[in-house]
Amino acid sequence: MNKEQWLNLYLEHRDDFIKLYLMFAKDVTEQKEKIALNERDVQALGSYLQEVWDNAPDAGWIHELKGWRVLCDLCSEWMFGTVCE
Repeated sequence: MNKEQWLNLYLEHRDDFIKLYLMFAKDVTEQKEKIALNERDVQALGSYLQEVWDNAPDAGWIHELKGWRVLCDLCSEWMFGTVCE
């Protein structure tokens, strides 16, 4: 997945991610997210998604939350360094 594909997928699910930030990543404000998005900063956005993943409970219902599966996909791409320019 290249950077453009990663960012496009992020944008498609941005509203879901904002809700997940509010639930599990209290340090990620909408303003911080907007700045990172405007700068196309995949490292910052990936770290914000990772914060959600780290803080969410390890429970089956979490996988039913809207945007969760895409969040996991984007985290994996980001974490394993497969997001290329």
